[in-house]
This record gives sequence, C-alpha cells and structure tokens, in this order.
Amino acid sequence: MIEKLKTPHKPNSWQLIKRLTRDYIKPHRGKLIIAFLAILVVAVTTFMQVRLLEPIFDFILVDGNETFLYFLPPLFLFLSIMRGLAMYVQTQQLAKVGHKIVEHMQNQLYRKLITGDVIHILADQSGKLMTRFSFEMQLIRNVVTKSMLGAVRDTVLLLVYCANLFYTNWQLACVILVIFPIVIFVIVYIGRKLRGIAHRLQDQTGIAGAFLGESFRGIVQIKAYGSENFMQKRAEKIFNILFRANFKQEEVRARMLPIIESLFGLTMATTIFVSGFQVLRGETTVGAFMSFFTALLLAYQPLRSLSAVNAGLQEGLAATERILKMIDQKPKITVKKNAEDLVIKSGMIEFNHVSFAYKASEQRALHDINFKVEGQQKIALVGPSGAGKSTLFNLLMRFYDPQEGHIAIDGQNIKDITTQSLRQKIAVVSQEQGVFNDSIAANIAFGDDDYDFEKVRYAANMADADGFINRLSDKYESIAGENGALLSGGQRQRLAIARAIYKNAPIMLLDEATSALDQRSEDYIQQAMEKLTQNRTVLIIAHRLSTVRDADMIYVLEHGKISEFGKHHDLLAQNGLYTLLYKKGEI
Repeated sequence: MIEKLKTPHKPNSWQLIKRLTRDYIKPHRGKLIIAFLAILVVAVTTFMQVRLLEPIFDFILVDGNETFLYFLPPLFLFLSIMRGLAMYVQTQQLAKVGHKIVEHMQNQLYRKLITGDVIHILADQSGKLMTRFSFEMQLIRNVVTKSMLGAVRDTVLLLVYCANLFYTNWQLACVILVIFPIVIFVIVYIGRKLRGIAHRLQDQTGIAGAFLGESFRGIVQIKAYGSENFMQKRAEKIFNILFRANFKQEEVRARMLPIIESLFGLTMATTIFVSGFQVLRGETTVGAFMSFFTALLLAYQPLRSLSAVNAGLQEGLAATERILKMIDQKPKITVKKNAEDLVIKSGMIEFNHVSFAYKASEQRALHDINFKVEGQQKIALVGPSGAGKSTLFNLLMRFYDPQEGHIAIDGQNIKDITTQSLRQKIAVVSQEQGVFNDSIAANIAFGDDDYDFEKVRYAANMADADGFINRLSDKYESIAGENGALLSGGQRQRLAIARAIYKNAPIMLLDEATSALDQRSEDYIQQAMEKLTQNRTVLIIAHRLSTVRDADMIYVLEHGKISEFGKHHDLLAQNGLYTLLYKKGEI
C-alpha cells in the first residue's frame, strides 16, 4: 500500500522570526543590549532636541531673551554630538551582529552540504547553491539588522516622538494618531504579497546564477560549436524573466508610497490647520507649534521606515525559510551510534545481492549484484555506458545506500562502520579529476594540512607529474586554477593519480584513470600503477585492453546486471558482450 505523501509544513513569519531569534540572534544579546541602550540614547537626545525648539522659538526668536541665546544652542550642539555617537554605536553593533549571523549560517549550510548526502549537491546546480551563500544570505542579514532589530529601533523612536506629541498637544495628537492604524494595515497587506514574490525572485536568481556558471565553464564548447547566438537567446529569456520578477517586487513595494504619502499629507494639513487656529487665538505658542510639527515630521520617518522594514522582512524571511530548510534536511546516509572504524585485514570486498535505484520511481541502476573481490586482487569492470559501473563505486564509497542487499569489506558491513574510516581506506582516481584552485602540492596532498613535501614529490614522480610541475613558474607552489583550468587535461589526470598515490590507501578505485593521457605517459604510468597496486585491492573501470588484460577477474555489466565474468581469454571464448566490445574497439 502506497502511503499518501504529506504536504510539508510551511512555517509562518512568526515561527521563522522565533527560530532566528532563538538560534541566531540570542547568542549575541550582549551586543544587542549595547545597541538597544544606544537606541535609547538616540531617542532621548532627539526628544530633548525637539523639546528645546519650544524655548528657542518662544524665548529667543519671539521674546528676544539674550540669556537663552548663550545657553540653548550649546546644549543643542551637545545633544547632537551625543546623538551622533549613539547612532554610530547602534549601527556598528547591529552590523556586527548581522554579519556574524550570516557567517554562522554560511558555515552551517556549508557543513550540512559538504557532510551530507551527495545527492543534495548533485540535485542542485552549483549556481543555485552559490546564490544561497551570497544573495540570499544578504537578505537574511537585512532581516536581522534592518528588519527585526531595525523595527525595534523604529518602534522605540516612534513611541518617543508620539510621547512628545501628546506632551505638547494631547488633543491634536489623538486626532492625528487615528491615521496611524491605517498605515499599519497597508504595510501588513503589502508585506504578505511581497513574501510570495520574493520566493519566485530568489528561484529565478538561482536559475540565472546556474546558467552563468554553466556558460562560463562551457565557453570552449560554446565557441567550438558556434553556439553564441543560441546561448544569447537563452540568456535573454532568463534575464527577461528575472527582470519581470524584480520589477514586480519593486512595483508592489511602490504601491505603499502614494498611500502613505497621502495619509502623511492629510496628517500635516490637519496639524497646520488646527495648530494655526490655536496660535491665532492665543491657545498655544509658536514654539509649541514648532515642537509639535517637528515631532510629527520626525515620527513620520520611523513610520515610513517601518513600511520598508516589513517589505524587507518578508523578502528576507522567504530566503530564511529556504536556507533553514536546507540546514534542517536530514541525511539518508547516517552513521550508527555504535559504529566502529573499518579495520583492513586483507581488503576483501563483497557485494551481496545488491540492488539500487537512484530514485524510487526510476528503473534500477543495479540489479542483484553478487560477487566477491579477494584481498589484494585486481578486478576490472567493463560494459557499455550506463551499465552501472560508476554506481558500484558510489555504493562502495557509501555515497548512496542500496535498497536491497549489502556491501562488506573484510566481513564488515559498511553500514556498520564510520563513513570517515571507510573513505580513509579508499583512494579514488576518476575521469573528473577534482583539481582545486590551490597550489600543485596542496592538490596532491589534498586534505592534509601539514603535508610531507618529500612524500608529495615522490607521488608526483610516480605519476609522471614531476617533470611538468618543475616547468611551471612556481613549480609545486604554482596555482592550478579553478577546476585546474591552468593545466592541460593530461596534467590534471597526473595530479589525480599522484593524489591517490600520496593517500596510500589499501583499496583503490580507478575510473578511467589514464583516459586523458597520451600513449607514452600511459605506458609510463601503467608501470607505476603496477608497483602502486601491489598488495592492494583494486577495482578498475576501463575501456582499454592494456588496463584489463592482466586483471585477476573481469566482470561485464549490462543493464545493471553482471552478464559475464572471467579472465580476458575466457571471456573472448564465450563470444558474448565482452567479445562484441572487444571487436568494436571499446576494450
């Protein structure tokens, strides 16, 4: 019976804010207390400056009292300096908190991706993932510094300014503040719309980033196939959709402006009209009017800022929801609590009736694979593309778990041992060399912070790489470039082989290890491989006869099943798929 899939719970704004506060903001409460005290200083000094306007106008400008002229301006200047310093402290502390939260989330997300299931990386294009780390993280920073904490600041200031309004003229303040709830309603209504738009915009930004990364990595193929116009048309379509998503966001944001400005205009017009009559009738002074009017102008700023705060909050919460969903993702490949480290005795590998499909809805990539590799044997896997050879490697490295059957090394089920110890005992050389934007030496000793240079050089010599390395400008300290872009395909392949030699693991997986090499280099490295693979268990995926001829056993895979096995001459005698591949030159 198939279970009905449950619709995943979608957190609301308050749940996301609560999570952000508990997990990311609360640890920085010391800095936030300092920032809040600075906000209070800003509010109090602003309140005092507004209150000073009344005696400045009434006693100096109207009455001409010279005594106040020497006293009030210096006091006003002192309050301005205090206000400026408090604003600096507030801004500096909030910025530090915001950036530390982003740093924390970036580290969390990277750790989740790099230590989690491989499928989570492969399922997303790299451009989309990079968008999560840059664009969407900055939206989250804005949520914290400009929205959540900014809302606290603006609310405190608004309350202080409103208190000043009531202190100066409570009757008029009651009339004016009736309009404020209307503004709040508009802010909330527009904010709800922006949340959905922000999700679509962030999706499209990720698609655009993935497209750009793909284009720049594949520039040689684009030019070689004369596909510049084709790619330009794709770019125009993607950027047009991105433009429309951005414009829709800004257009919805802009809807607040005429409403808020009109309400503010109504508020100011009412104030001028009522206060004007009061001044003319002698019911209030010019100074009191100016104090009230200035406080109202100042109150408008945090109120208007709150409208922008809510818009930014909804956009940032959309990003927060996506990032937290990735951080909370539970890995399928887990390590048991009582798991022990892998202990290698002979290096025997067993595949016991293993079946596997990458997705439940897809056809099986492997079906009932059952074979044993004795310790220190060399086994070759051959077969047409898509037969399941690389999938066997992925399962052995425990990047995925089989749906049926199990894999054991020296009798130890790999599900019962730590993945770290499993992978430490296996060295891999694949067609995707995985060269990083670091020095040549660091690439060979990848993962070893305190590497032995003599060991690095020995590995490079064994892989026929020392010659080309010494011809580089900085030799072993030369930078390989992104994806090894500053090296040729053969040079990258030599580095990958040198890395496996440096690792010196008891089990080696070679996936077309010499595919990018010329015949001379391959012949040289084959000799080195003979020495390297001695006293090791070796599994080889190969299409070259020279690679498989001396294997202890050859397994032929077809449609995810083992269709034939034996040594080279035995398989030729069977006149099956192996013979066909041999005659076609695919072995």
